[in-house]
Amino acid sequence: MTDNVAINKPPNTSSGDVLVAGIAARGTPTIVAPAGWTAIRTAENGLREAGSSWTLQTYWYRAGSSEPPSYTWHFTQNNVPVNKAAAGTITAYIGAVTTGNPIDVTSGHLENTATTAITATRVTTTAVNDIVIGVYMNTGSATITPRAGSQLKHETEDQSNASGQAHVDIETADATQTSVGDTGDKIADASASNTGAAEFLTLKAAPASGGTGNPIVTTYVNGPGGLLLTDTDGTPSYPLTNGHGDIVATVDATGVLTANPTTDEYGKTTGTAANRLGWLGDAQRYTVTNNGTIRMGERLYDPNLGRFLSVDRVEGGSANDYDYCSADPPNCDDLAGTQPFDVLARWSGWAVREGSKRAVKGWGKFGWKHVQDRHIGPGKRSAWGNDADAAADIYATLAAPQSVS
Repeated sequence: MTDNVAINKPPNTSSGDVLVAGIAARGTPTIVAPAGWTAIRTAENGLREAGSSWTLQTYWYRAGSSEPPSYTWHFTQNNVPVNKAAAGTITAYIGAVTTGNPIDVTSGHLENTATTAITATRVTTTAVNDIVIGVYMNTGSATITPRAGSQLKHETEDQSNASGQAHVDIETADATQTSVGDTGDKIADASASNTGAAEFLTLKAAPASGGTGNPIVTTYVNGPGGLLLTDTDGTPSYPLTNGHGDIVATVDATGVLTANPTTDEYGKTTGTAANRLGWLGDAQRYTVTNNGTIRMGERLYDPNLGRFLSVDRVEGGSANDYDYCSADPPNCDDLAGTQPFDVLARWSGWAVREGSKRAVKGWGKFGWKHVQDRHIGPGKRSAWGNDADAAADIYATLAAPQSVS
């Protein structure tokens, strides 16, 4: 038990995102929120016996350009810190209104005593495309699962009951309601029958430019060779890509060309792009932050550093845990964030096309000597342990097997 609960900032939170927090505690303490957070609703039950009393509180906050790594809520009783079993969640939302209060409507709590069903009471939305959010609490050690129609975002538990003390569990789930009207009750199921409660709120979607409440909808249409077009609220644009798969410019339906800023080999840009697709944009690798960080499959990639921002989960997937393509991005990509593009497939395809045994054996970009030097041995990109293993794999992929010794 503790007199505070600290919750990490959600990954990839950007300036303007709306953060929604749920805080659950045993007993009925006064909950002191971090600076800038606005309370949405407070629900508590202090009338039951002390062992079953609880408090559930929801908050919202709009992220700025610089945020701390975590946010801390404190518990007091008569202005004195008090230890409580507590847990909390924070979820970040993009696409909510960018100014003013983002909350459309909320509902009060409904306490469910000695049951596995926890109900967030229905509300009637007043705007289209509201994000409907249920925050569910359980006063026992139970897993909470939202029913069909809502998506689980976060679930966390206080583990203080390991010493026989009170316990609390909290979960956030959400869905999008495209039309104005009744949301219906949103129910989550607990794995054990305990006292449960829920709060329900909806976030207003940001209006489109010049619109009346509908969010901007962008659709990406793929073809066999990559991205064909981008449709933004019915307005198409067509990408122009280079051989590396970078979108260097777009053309609208009238033929007007808009150039993207140039990038270096690692994707570092010289300016601000008009959209989120540029370097490797043909493969729909988007920038997700203002400084150009790119979602590269499982990991985030920072083109300003030429490095991934987290450890590669694949042992030997690249030169080191954070390296991008063994420092060879012109001839390689790592779209999944787990291993650079298979050099074997590139090498064998080139060998078949060229049909030149001398070139295949030489030091050229896909020559055998180059493969030996850069891709065979411990810690190298393709992680072949020896020449024989590499040659066996290459033989198996060539249309007409040939000696490369």
